[in-house]
Amino acid sequence: MVLSSLTSDVEIQLTRGTDAITAFNWSPDCKVIAFISAKARPQAKPETAATQIWLINPHGGEPYALTELAHGPQRVDWLDNDAVIFSAEEDPSAYELAEKKRKDDSEVADDADHKPPVRLFKISVKDKKVTRLTTNTDWIGNWSVSKRRQIRGCGFTRRVCTTRLTRKFLR
Repeated sequence: MVLSSLTSDVEIQLTRGTDAITAFNWSPDCKVIAFISAKARPQAKPETAATQIWLINPHGGEPYALTELAHGPQRVDWLDNDAVIFSAEEDPSAYELAEKKRKDDSEVADDADHKPPVRLFKISVKDKKVTRLTTNTDWIGNWSVSKRRQIRGCGFTRRVCTTRLTRKFLR
């Protein structure tokens, strides 16, 4: 990740290495950048996904993992300076845990009955508390956070929009 000046030719490399960085977003106060990466985490729990949400101060310091999710996040955006919204598959179901116990790591294409739903979650930057925001049974794809703190999105089941989401979050 490189920070580029809009007024000069100065570029500052914020991260090093070959790990992919996606979905980066500035906090509303421009003090922190949230991004998704499979960057190696120290003392990562074996049951967590490789891809997690990371935060970095663009004025200096190491990036640090905000999440320890079982399923990696797909998208990320800021709700406000203290909370990040992200979409991810729900935690492993009883079916997934049974398949893992049998050491079955195959993935069946179009297995909608056993594919966990993709839902929206909110995580507090201060205490890392995760709150589920939606209870849909399909897969939320596109969504966004408006300046009025509304989240708009659409869930998909076999490429058909099934869940229209408009939700306002007050403090």
